[in-house]
Amino acid sequence: MKAIAVLYLPKPAKKVSAIARSIVNAMTTNQSSFPSPSLATLAAHIASLKTADAVVLSRTQGAREARDVKLAIMHSELLRLKAYVQEVADPSAW
Repeated sequence: MKAIAVLYLPKPAKKVSAIARSIVNAMTTNQSSFPSPSLATLAAHIASLKTADAVVLSRTQGAREARDVKLAIMHSELLRLKAYVQEVADPSAW
């Protein structure tokens, strides 16, 4: 049976940050290889998204657009990480 990597992301940026942090924490404690993107890169993007999301709550002009750019980057990085996990899980990769 083939394992399939899946990634379901919620809409709110706060929840995306929480899920991403959980993924990074799980992969850090079970790190046996070097994923692409690196976990340090993901952690930096998570912190950046979290900060940008807090600025949106202050209703600063342009903050939502800046946060959405960071959210798009986070989505992209998580999709790359999902592809990495699928490659590792895929028996044909061995």
